[in-house]
Amino acid sequence: MRQRRRAQRGHFGPPVVAGTQRGRFEPEKRQQRFLYGGAAVVVVFLVVLLVGGFYLTSFAPPRKTVAKIGDETVQLRDVAAHTRLINGFTGQVDPENALNLMVRNEVLRQFSGPSLQIALPSNDVDEAMIRRFETPNEEGVFPPLMTAIGQERFQDFKDAFSVDSEELRGFEEGELLIRTVENVMALLVPSPQSQVFLHWIVVGTPAEGDTVLARLTGGEVFEEVAAEVNQELFLADANGEVGWMPAKVFPEFDAVFFNAELEEFIGPLNTSIGTMIAKITQGPEVQDLSDEMIDLLAAANRDMWVQSRIDEAVTDFNFDRDDLIWVLDHLN
Repeated sequence: MRQRRRAQRGHFGPPVVAGTQRGRFEPEKRQQRFLYGGAAVVVVFLVVLLVGGFYLTSFAPPRKTVAKIGDETVQLRDVAAHTRLINGFTGQVDPENALNLMVRNEVLRQFSGPSLQIALPSNDVDEAMIRRFETPNEEGVFPPLMTAIGQERFQDFKDAFSVDSEELRGFEEGELLIRTVENVMALLVPSPQSQVFLHWIVVGTPAEGDTVLARLTGGEVFEEVAAEVNQELFLADANGEVGWMPAKVFPEFDAVFFNAELEEFIGPLNTSIGTMIAKITQGPEVQDLSDEMIDLLAAANRDMWVQSRIDEAVTDFNFDRDDLIWVLDHLN
C-alpha cells in the first residue's frame, strides 16, 4: 500500500525540476524572438534602403520628364544623348542648349507642316547624312548613297559619342526644318520698305565705346576711326558703312535710328553684337531690301514664329541644377 502510493506519487507528482527549467527558458525564448524580429526589421530596412536608393539614383533620374511638347515628352536620358551628339558636332558640352534644340526641333516637327505647309522630301535627311559623313569629289559633288567609307565614319561617330541613328536623323531633320522655315519667312518679307542709311562702329566694351565717341566728337573722321577699331565687318564695310537698313533688324533701336538727326552720333548703344556708335546719313526712304537685310529679317521672323509655337506647345519644362549635374555625370 505504502509502496503503491509512492509509485503513484512518483508517476503523477509535479516535475519540480522540469517546471523550473521551463520557467527559466520562457524569458530566453522571448529574447530570441525579439532578436529575430529585430534582425528581420533591419534586413527589411536595408532592402528598402537599397531599392529606394537604386530607384532615386539609377532608375528615376533618367526617366524624369524635363519637357513636354504636345503629346511628346523629353526625358533626362534623352538630354544626355543629345548633349553627346552636339558635342560630337561642335565640341561643346551644353545640356541646356541640347534640351532647347530638342524642344525646338519637336515644335518644328509638329507645327511647320500644318502652319507653313512645309513637307521635307523623304530623301532630304538621307542627303544631309551623306553630306555629314562623306567627302565631295573634285567638282564638289557628294555621292548619291553613303559609301563604305562614309558608313565607317558614321559608325565610328556613333560609337565614339554613344548615339544612335535615330538621334542623328532627328538632329538633321531639325536643322533642315529650321532652314526651310527661314526660307519661307524670306518669301514673306515685303520689299521695298522704309529704311535708313546706317553707319556704325562696334567695339567690345562700353568703355571702348566712350573712347570712340570722344574721338568723334573731338573732330576725328568717322570712317577713319571705323577703319581702325570697328569689330563688326559682316554687315559693315571697312569704313563702317552698313547701308540701307529697315526696321526690325534691331527692333529695340528702331525709334532711335528712324528719328535720328542726319549725321548725328548715336550711342554708345549696348547691342547683341557689342557696344555701338552709329550715325544715319540718309532716310527714312522707301528702298528695295538688300539680300543681307532680307536674310536678317527672315531670321528674326523665324525666331519669333518658333518662339510663339514653343510658348503654345510646351506645357511642362523642368530642368534644374540637379538635372544638369546628372547629365554631365552620364555623358560617357
